[in-house]
Amino acid sequence: MSSQAHIDKVRELLFDVYLPEIKIEELFLIDVEKVLDQFEARVGEGVDDMSNPDGEIKIIQDPEYRRFGSTIDLDLAIKHYGHWKVWRDGLKKKLEELNQQKQKEVFSYLHHKKRKTTVNIGN
Repeated sequence: MSSQAHIDKVRELLFDVYLPEIKIEELFLIDVEKVLDQFEARVGEGVDDMSNPDGEIKIIQDPEYRRFGSTIDLDLAIKHYGHWKVWRDGLKKKLEELNQQKQKEVFSYLHHKKRKTTVNIGN
């Protein structure tokens, strides 16, 4: 690489072509249908503790970063959704919102790194 144009092209390829192709955000997301099936099985076993939910449902990162390997606290989800007749739809909507939020976080992080790379290269 002998010019700023070369550096700009490499950065463009990295952030606009290669990173989107590998779908890095999937390493942080939930497999919604899998979690819903696990939830349904747990609810089907019977729920002992239907006390008020203590906390917000959040994504629990898979320590091995498997694609769609993250999960949630199913006990907390049961407290939030286990007693509603429309539990599956309500939980599904929440899981999809969590995935969208996490995807935005990942893209924001990558965008920040892209901008930082531009600043660092310029110095």
